Amino acid sequence: MTDPDLARQATDLTAGVDRLSQAVSALAVSQRRVKAAVVGIVVVLALVVALSIVVVFVAADTREATRRAEEANSLAARNAQAAKVTCESGNEARRVTRQMWTYVLDLTIRSTANLTAEQRRQAATFRAYLATVYADRDCDSPNPTPLPSPTPTR
Repeated sequence: MTDPDLARQATDLTAGVDRLSQAVSALAVSQRRVKAAVVGIVVVLALVVALSIVVVFVAADTREATRRAEEANSLAARNAQAAKVTCESGNEARRVTRQMWTYVLDLTIRSTANLTAEQRRQAATFRAYLATVYADRDCDSPNPTPLPSPTPTR
């Protein structure tokens, strides 16, 4: 081998080593990118797992809140039904009381021979008073309120 051949081979060898060095550097950069991507994937996976656990707990709390709300709605419905039954019972008692007073008033009027105009007016006023005071309540209303009770005039 001659000097020029050796020089060319040395140059080729140097160029090959340089290319190999560049390839190794490129591989190192690529390896760092892959490691960064793997770390990113691991972090994202950890976040997904953490969020999944949070979702499980939130779902459990939501189920419990739903159960409590359904229980409260059921209790409210039972209370509303009880209030309606009570209101209807009160209406029945008011009807009976109106009937009784009407009967007593009619009996009194029939047994009295000559009623004066004032007595007739008082009887009519008393009937109006009875109708107002013992009026039925609206039991279908969410909040049945009694009517104002006027006082009979004398």
